[in-house]
Amino acid sequence: MKKIISILLVLALLCGGAAYAFGGLFSMDTQRGGRLVTVTVRLSEEITAENATMVQGELYYDPEVLKPVSVTASDAYSFLTCVISQREPRVQFNHVSLTSASLTLPAGTVITAQFEALSDADAEFRLEMDLQTADGTVVVDLTEYATVEVSGNPFTDVPENSFYYEPVLWAVEHGITNGATDTTFNPGGDLLRAQVVVMLWRAAGQPEPSSGENPFSDVKETEFYYKAVLWAVENGITNGTSATTFGPTGITNRAQVVTFLWRYLGEPESGAENPFADVDASAWYGKSVLWAVENGITNGMSANTFGVTTNCNRAHMVTFLYRALN
Repeated sequence: MKKIISILLVLALLCGGAAYAFGGLFSMDTQRGGRLVTVTVRLSEEITAENATMVQGELYYDPEVLKPVSVTASDAYSFLTCVISQREPRVQFNHVSLTSASLTLPAGTVITAQFEALSDADAEFRLEMDLQTADGTVVVDLTEYATVEVSGNPFTDVPENSFYYEPVLWAVEHGITNGATDTTFNPGGDLLRAQVVVMLWRAAGQPEPSSGENPFSDVKETEFYYKAVLWAVENGITNGTSATTFGPTGITNRAQVVTFLWRYLGEPESGAENPFADVDASAWYGKSVLWAVENGITNGMSANTFGVTTNCNRAHMVTFLYRALN
């Protein structure tokens, strides 16, 4: 009878996205539905086993809490076959050597699995991982050397020490924006006019425009930003670049974005003095810049310059919005 030595891993998926090795129970934050969760299996040291010809591993999960999206082997473990089981709630990773009677597994990441969080319940994982002989005899119980880490941050380009870490996770979790891919956010990417109004529109709950009239030839009804543009113009958040064009692919600058946000929030007053040589307080963006700085939504590029015409990127936008709404 095949002998499997298993270890039960009970981990929580914290809103902050921190990664934890197995062995602790943590409370899960609320509002997690839809968040991509990354689970990583690592070996703490190199393992070599004589007479071993098979690597077998399973990571079991609770299907009422998590939905698997993908499972991939690291470059060092490219020999593994990784699949999501269609019969049981588990991801599998294994390898069978037809020529060797000895297997060496390097230390480091073995696999990375991604899940979609379906609820705010605690998530349980059970790892079964071992080296076996051809007849299924366990040679090494690899769970003695394995760690499992869980992170609520699926993006490799959003480090935990970045100023936009919490804003990015918050924006994705609340459906305000998505990553550029499943594993990248592209924080330095240009922010287009269409993208700004879509983020504001989603933050507002995706309200229907009160009028179906569309004066813009460059805003088609089939575009993802169609309703957001009509809503933003109706509510005085922005105008078109002309009477008949909106300019959805135009790149935005810092002055434009804080003005969109200021108008979205009802044009609140600011009593701040103007320290910026490049900000004309009487300009269309003057009040919004002073309001944004006074309320900690952004700072100047220096003590006496705001950087009015400096491009605003994706990380800046979600950070401004996060600070304004939180």
